[in-house]
Amino acid sequence: MRKNLLVQYTIISFLMTLSVGYVLGLFLIREIRNHTVLVRGDFYHSLIEEIPNNYREILPLFGLEGGESGEPDDHGSHGDLENSHFVTDLFQFPTLLSLRIFDRKDNLLLEQGQQLPTLTAEIPWDKPVNRRRSDYVYEILAEEPAFIIRFHLPIEYGGERIGYAEIIEEDGKLPLLLTESRRTVYLFILAGGFVFYVSLFLLFLRSYTNQKRTIRRLDESQSLTIVTMSRLAELRDDNTGVHIKRTSRYCRLLAEELRKSDKYRNYITREYLEDLERSAPLHDIGKVGIPDSILQKPGKLTGEEFAVIQTHPLLGAHVLEMAMKSLDFLSYFELAHQIVKYHHENWNGTGYPEGLSGEAIPLSARIMAFADVYDALTTKRPYKDPFTHESALAFIERERGKKFDPELTDLFLSLSDELKKVSEEFGNDA
Repeated sequence: MRKNLLVQYTIISFLMTLSVGYVLGLFLIREIRNHTVLVRGDFYHSLIEEIPNNYREILPLFGLEGGESGEPDDHGSHGDLENSHFVTDLFQFPTLLSLRIFDRKDNLLLEQGQQLPTLTAEIPWDKPVNRRRSDYVYEILAEEPAFIIRFHLPIEYGGERIGYAEIIEEDGKLPLLLTESRRTVYLFILAGGFVFYVSLFLLFLRSYTNQKRTIRRLDESQSLTIVTMSRLAELRDDNTGVHIKRTSRYCRLLAEELRKSDKYRNYITREYLEDLERSAPLHDIGKVGIPDSILQKPGKLTGEEFAVIQTHPLLGAHVLEMAMKSLDFLSYFELAHQIVKYHHENWNGTGYPEGLSGEAIPLSARIMAFADVYDALTTKRPYKDPFTHESALAFIERERGKKFDPELTDLFLSLSDELKKVSEEFGNDA
């Protein structure tokens, strides 16, 4: 699960980095485009602003005198505006298509350049479409295959607006420039995003590693506590600590085999296997409450003594219930509680402490029953000699459908070689 968390973080953070980079790239490209347009607009605006000072031949169009004496200056004549200094300065730029000058009432006073059809609705200078400056407006009419931009620039004289100029230009190189800029921007964003992503990933990996180390130490401490508690109960029952190791392994073997079936594939997860193996040692923890005179009696127990022995599942379950109440989250103690309380229940309902039957018995407890009985049969006790591996399996087979779940019995018997290997690996309790 922790590995899945690391993989999920890697994928999510990578996708988020790409998304942020893409959005940032779009924003920067748009800003580059607008900045390029504004540079041109600022240039045209600077020329228009100079009409009252350097291009006074334009003023008569508005009914104003061209100079102080009323005569035209050296920049052109009233009747030859198309050859005036103003027009010449503007059309020295090959991208310029059209120049039109209007008065305050939108009357056309001058038109130079190409006669273009109206591409969009007229936009008066005092009602901008795309405002980027407080003193002029612009509109991008097309971007492919060439940029066509229309500027509306106010003409002022004596502190008042007397009209406006409409300038339309077409630039076929601007799309290529923006494409190259886009590539450059995305390249830098990709490089920066990669560095940013790697930095974040390394920080997360460091935190993840430290957390994993802390969790591992906590798990080890918890496991040690469980083993210690379990051994206290087992030692009082004249067992050694090897018993709890074997039963844990037997439980895991059977659960892993069950996991292969369609019926339990989704129920028995990796976490379930780990919790089962960790919880199994606690199955007889309730025996700490059983008197030594009964627990360690070498001979056969009386009916009253056996009744006392039968209380150990409830004693152990009570201990775990108290522990669970102090937690505000789910833990493996819930699985341990099932095992402790119900591992002596029988499939046919003749077990204890509640006489449950069939699948009403929790799966974990049904699994534990096999491990506990098999290990008890194959080990030496003060009151009996050990069964052989074959004899123990034969006993379990005879109890199929009585003490044990029939389906689990078949699977458990199929694990004969693995069970014998575990039994021999951990030795005998004699």
